Amino acid sequence: AISDSAPPPPPLPPLVPARGQQSSRRRAKVPTVAWPASDGDDAGGFGRRPPPAREDKQGRGRDDTRNRVTLAPALTRRRFCDLYIADDCGARGGKGNIAGGAGSLAMRAALVHIVGDIVQSLGAILGGLLIWWEPIELGHTQVGVSRWCYVDASITLLYTLLCVLTTRGTLREVLAHLFLVCPRSFDIASFKDTLSGLKGVQSVHGLHVWQVGQTKVCTAHVVVADRSLCSSALSACRNVAQLQYQVDQATFQIEVAGESGPCTTEDIS
Repeated sequence: AISDSAPPPPPLPPLVPARGQQSSRRRAKVPTVAWPASDGDDAGGFGRRPPPAREDKQGRGRDDTRNRVTLAPALTRRRFCDLYIADDCGARGGKGNIAGGAGSLAMRAALVHIVGDIVQSLGAILGGLLIWWEPIELGHTQVGVSRWCYVDASITLLYTLLCVLTTRGTLREVLAHLFLVCPRSFDIASFKDTLSGLKGVQSVHGLHVWQVGQTKVCTAHVVVADRSLCSSALSACRNVAQLQYQVDQATFQIEVAGESGPCTTEDIS
């Protein structure tokens, strides 16, 4: 209990100093947060360049970059297609699809779809203007409607024909992917001759090459003359498939001439 004779507690100091008074505490410096600029970036790039060093009262240079906080690694200026759709930027030299051109099937189908929507919208606007304007007299139907109303149906039929013509190639490639057809840009005869000409390889049979999306896959049976050549033949076949013919996934079964079974893991290791 507090008695009436007890002295009152001392008043708390003001949280905010009065105007004109200097605070006894020095305000702590708040570090500047900035994203580091990439190589070759200017002021309009991903980040900001650090300000030039300033001089203090003694004329000594002071580096303000020591108060900066790094929140992310240095960014490099890259194109959107390099990050997400590298195949569409020609990163694989235009050899990654059945038609022989650059770009994935999904991206080209999306482009055709967008262009088709634009053409359809323009055709609908043009048809509406012709029906409303009626530049020449075409007569009227039995119910008294102008024959210009047939423009709408005509534009719809033309757009349907345009869709069939523009999506024919895409549909053909989709079916080729589903039926595991060898890409037209891939020379499977040359690929087989190259594998057969490797050191220690006697023959190649059961060679299949197909494409799923942007990935080319191949399987083959390779016959070698001796069991000691299994490891070297497998490495040579894999290098030819991946480096020379840009096959992403290659599976080779190495077999020894005159023997019934293929090479085992002990022969390849």
